[in-house]
Amino acid sequence: MQTPQRLTSPQLMHSVRATYRLQFTPAFTFADAVALVPALAALGVSHLYASPVFEAVRGSLHGYDVIDPARVRAAFGGDDGWRALAAAADAHGMGLIADIVPNHMALPGNPWWTDLLEHGPRSRYASYFDVRVPDDDTTTVLIPLLGEPYGEELERGRLTLVSDDGTIRLAYGDERLPLSPESLAPLLTAGGSPAAVVARLNADRAALHELLEAQHYRLTWWRLARDETPYRRFFDINGLVGVRVELEEVFAAVHALPLAWVRDGLVDGLRIDHVDGLADPTAYLRRLRADAPTAWLGVEKILADGEALPDWPVDGTTGYEFGALVTRLFTAPEAEAPLTAFHAQFTGSDEPYDDIAREARHEMVTHWLLGDVEQAAGLLYERCQADVALRDYSQRECLTVVQEVVAQMPVYRTYVDAAGASPRDAALLEAIFAGVRANRADLPEGLVAFAAHLCLQPGDDLAFVARVQQLSTAVAAKALEDTAFYRDTRFIALNDVGGDPGRFSVTAADFHQAMARWQQEQPRGLRATSTHDAKRAEDVRARLTVLSEATAAWAYQVAAWSGQAEPWRRDGQPDRQFEYYLYQTLAGAWPVSRERAHTHALKAAREAKRFTNWTTPAPSYEDVLREFVDRLYDDATFLSHMDEFVAALHPADWHKALAQVVLKVTVPGVPDFYQGAHGWLLHLSDPDNRGPVDYAALAAGLDDCARLGPDEIAARLPDGLPKVWVTSQALKLRARHQDLAPEAAYRPLALAGPDGDHALAFQRGDGVAVAVPIRTYRRAWLDTHVALPAGTWTDVFTGRRHHGGDRALTDLWRTFPVALLERTAT
Repeated sequence: MQTPQRLTSPQLMHSVRATYRLQFTPAFTFADAVALVPALAALGVSHLYASPVFEAVRGSLHGYDVIDPARVRAAFGGDDGWRALAAAADAHGMGLIADIVPNHMALPGNPWWTDLLEHGPRSRYASYFDVRVPDDDTTTVLIPLLGEPYGEELERGRLTLVSDDGTIRLAYGDERLPLSPESLAPLLTAGGSPAAVVARLNADRAALHELLEAQHYRLTWWRLARDETPYRRFFDINGLVGVRVELEEVFAAVHALPLAWVRDGLVDGLRIDHVDGLADPTAYLRRLRADAPTAWLGVEKILADGEALPDWPVDGTTGYEFGALVTRLFTAPEAEAPLTAFHAQFTGSDEPYDDIAREARHEMVTHWLLGDVEQAAGLLYERCQADVALRDYSQRECLTVVQEVVAQMPVYRTYVDAAGASPRDAALLEAIFAGVRANRADLPEGLVAFAAHLCLQPGDDLAFVARVQQLSTAVAAKALEDTAFYRDTRFIALNDVGGDPGRFSVTAADFHQAMARWQQEQPRGLRATSTHDAKRAEDVRARLTVLSEATAAWAYQVAAWSGQAEPWRRDGQPDRQFEYYLYQTLAGAWPVSRERAHTHALKAAREAKRFTNWTTPAPSYEDVLREFVDRLYDDATFLSHMDEFVAALHPADWHKALAQVVLKVTVPGVPDFYQGAHGWLLHLSDPDNRGPVDYAALAAGLDDCARLGPDEIAARLPDGLPKVWVTSQALKLRARHQDLAPEAAYRPLALAGPDGDHALAFQRGDGVAVAVPIRTYRRAWLDTHVALPAGTWTDVFTGRRHHGGDRALTDLWRTFPVALLERTAT
């Protein structure tokens, strides 16, 4: 394989060796992070990896709803607080990585958006957003904000004028929208003061309606966005509008602050959120690299199984694919048949994941994201109308072509530009259009061929293919991550961002091959096992993989729980699919409070979109879910059985969790730790995984590790101290040993014996060796050996020495369940 020619970042102020993700909220500010710096430095990370710190919607707990990319968020401590954090990190030999959001911005409180609404095509920001603004002063932008249809809201007096500071605005609930100066001028001339105008129009709905009709926007019922998308949104979120960073002026405005941080040495790297949402990710990244030639650049890019990162000038991805790979590595392949059979027996469904995903994609393009599809189809139709040979193709036919193309996309998107499709994208698109022809023989061949031409060889005619590519990533994310992952319940450990539930397991050889490939493609990309987007945290997934080694016990226990719970179901609800999902969730994350169980159950049901959803909730069904969860938690027998079952999974789950840490730190790449992952991490999806973290426990754990011996630390598996120990010791070895640098050689080590496929071992460079279990429930490994290279090796976790040759795994793991060996002098 030819190594892609990538620009990497050798000249950073602080070398990016290991990152620790911090989720800033109004309750966890820069000052709180400053206090945490000494503990994270002692843990061994090189960089604090910050969630977005730009001014965002008030109260936002994630920061991706940016309203002003030119200001640091005041609720976090503002610019002074951000600089104080950078100084504190630098004083401890650490740097910062900033998360930037170039694809979209939030609407409420956004000064750029407000100016556009007020001045229409004359606004300096008219071109900033992915919304069409014609050259006249007609109504331009649909804003799907209203809870009910416009006429009803107007009649009920929910749309009013206010003038708190002498400026007349439109009020709807807490929202305040501007009014164009030209529409207000005659009213103020005729009516006198702003207060008088407000009073008169609030009493005259017809006059108020006339004023609203004169604006550069039109308020609409929120449901209209599903069918008539007024602007490119972030997925299906009406409150997030796409930003056109492909334009030089917009790029400069969005990136002025983070690029200044890079130039000033305030940050060492940038994490680019949702790069696939951009019109031309390749051109964007080249532009960004030109402005930040030595910065570490990581892209949030979700790679499909076996998909390679495009040849971009970046250091790598943010690492979703690594966590998914480790989960499959820990999953026993022999469990696929019995778990699949039990799932079919229990739920009554044997629908494979690929069919579930395909159905979800079709739902997205025909219902949930129909308005977005119509935008792309409209571009195809307009292009046809401009050609006498094509103008008789209908809008409906253009819509169907786009729906079929996007629904069949096997990856998140392609990257076609003016130069045409790459060989990889060309092969993919040709297969897709062959599928369109096979599935929809009723479509005119001329139209299908023209659409294929626009996608494969667009030349300068990029509008259609750019919109299709942006649309396909939204469809994939909503169909897979936010729908199919909650409908497919066969084995939910696999159902996480970057994963493919249709591929059950991988072998150690598969893992080794992936590491060799990633070392060439993205040697400095992140290797993450938990993220803010994860459906379930790393240690939940590790525990669930133990079920693949205890299938009979699991099936027996689920049958017992279900039999006990049968009287609590009402009219067949919750259905067996959801019931099975719930048992896996509770077992994987136990102990789970009743409140957490309620929150996640509701989220999972709405995401699945079978009986309820976020836009049109079904209160009666959701009441049934809540009652079912309550009955489980009110039953002492169920709770005790759950306690007993999970206790039987210990220490197998803990051993896998420790192996996961060792792999993350020692494979080629940059290990990334999500906040709280220094200890057992049993979070579920947001908002659960964005809650407060007990950082005092980290400091206490580091103190305990400094004063206790390896045997004493190993005895404290229940409270997570061994994870603090493994993390800190592995990161310290990484800091001092060049053989754990991203480019150091990676070589598998041979394992021989009856349980050789139950472990994984490799060597980095000449001086580091790793041996970890990947099956832990039986904990045997009798007569299984690893071929340790010649020399004397010291285990950094136990201090024990081992000599090269065939070493028994049971000997390596006698004191500690994982081994990280450093070659030392005899």
